[in-house]
Amino acid sequence: MIEYRIINYVMHKGKEYIILCDEKNRYFFLENDKLHNCKRYITLQEFFELAKNVCVVKRDLMQFALEEKKQKKTKIIPKVIVGSLVLPLTLTILQNFGIKNQNNEYSYGVSYVQESELDSETQARLNKFYEDVQSDMEFLKEISVDNDGQDDIVDFVYDSHGLDQVLGNKKEDVTYDNIRSLIEQLDMSSEYKDIYITLANNLESQYPNMDLRIWEKNLSTLKVEEMSDEALKGMGVEYGAYDRRSNTIYIQDDYEFVPGTFEYQILVHEFTHPIRTALFMIGDVEYICEFCGGYDNYVVVDEAMNSILSLRSYDQEEIQIAYCFQSHMLEIMIECMDNYTMEDYVNEDIAYFINKLNEANGNDEAIRMLNLMQMNRDDYKRDDIYFEQDQFYDLYDYVAKMYYRKNINNNMTSEEITAVKDALVTRIITDVPEETAKEFDSAHFDDYLVEYCNENGINYSPSTKVK
Repeated sequence: MIEYRIINYVMHKGKEYIILCDEKNRYFFLENDKLHNCKRYITLQEFFELAKNVCVVKRDLMQFALEEKKQKKTKIIPKVIVGSLVLPLTLTILQNFGIKNQNNEYSYGVSYVQESELDSETQARLNKFYEDVQSDMEFLKEISVDNDGQDDIVDFVYDSHGLDQVLGNKKEDVTYDNIRSLIEQLDMSSEYKDIYITLANNLESQYPNMDLRIWEKNLSTLKVEEMSDEALKGMGVEYGAYDRRSNTIYIQDDYEFVPGTFEYQILVHEFTHPIRTALFMIGDVEYICEFCGGYDNYVVVDEAMNSILSLRSYDQEEIQIAYCFQSHMLEIMIECMDNYTMEDYVNEDIAYFINKLNEANGNDEAIRMLNLMQMNRDDYKRDDIYFEQDQFYDLYDYVAKMYYRKNINNNMTSEEITAVKDALVTRIITDVPEETAKEFDSAHFDDYLVEYCNENGINYSPSTKVK
């Protein structure tokens, strides 16, 4: 980590950023997200924009701040977001992604040339920026921010490697036998314990190499609190919830948990959350473990993935819950991937999934597809948002292409090909909320099937229907 002085705050394009400076007077920046009470890494583009704004436009102001000796201190690993990855800010990163060598002088890359003209002093500072950062930082995914020099350090841990750094033990050190033993010791009803142990048994049979350390950490203090429907709604919860800060599952008090029912599904969904997310203290450091890396636009993906992990371990279909549509889409994607399983959901982070999805499809469309899933969720949940169905056609085509690539070949009849398409459409919309099903444009899948077959030299007559 590098020690910085917090020398100022600046507003840029509607966001507040913290301006940091190390002992060699080299700048770094963090987004100060007051709404969610957290600090975030910024994108490489934001870094360049802020470098210009701070280093050039406000040089006199910054020089005055640097001369002050009363700044608060913080220690962090300097990183920036490049695409879907969080990478250490090194000279190599600047050269490969942001600036390039032209006639032995560094200037902004093509996308920044028109809007950014830096003086020689700033260019020189960027040229040598963080060249002394050790290469092993590339493998660290934690960020530690201590704004007041007191007990408010927050570290984010996204995957098994991060847990190796934080906990000091290895994935192999925690077994399903350990998990079952901890469940037996929980202060909850025998009914809940039996359901939880069944979940552990089913997961072990399917995912024997899953990292269980987050689950183990949560099971030391996990609680279940039954509440009335009115009390849950007072918390902003419709059916049930898991709160990682209190490590408590909240569930409606009049539910009867019979396998195959809606109520049972809700409980299992919440029971699965502590496997993948946690918040705990070690010393004076608060650790947040999560799949989606702090990015709000991936929360619906995380919830849907959690549904897949929990319900598929029971061989149970989803029943009218908010993430049903996204769960179906993601499950189809994963089934059509040879390079990713639900075990990876627990062991790796969102960036890993995005990279594997891009790798499986030979393009870089994964982030846009996940964002379309979020848009669909917003369209369902928020009255102030409405999207026309054609805005989701790219998502439909993306999923359909993966499914057809696996299930259609040139030896099939048109009737068989049509049956594959019908099975896909049925699978996507089965048990989704009524509003989602009503808006869903299934006819678009007919059009795309013709396009797919034409592009891949497959004989198909759309006039042939399954009887």
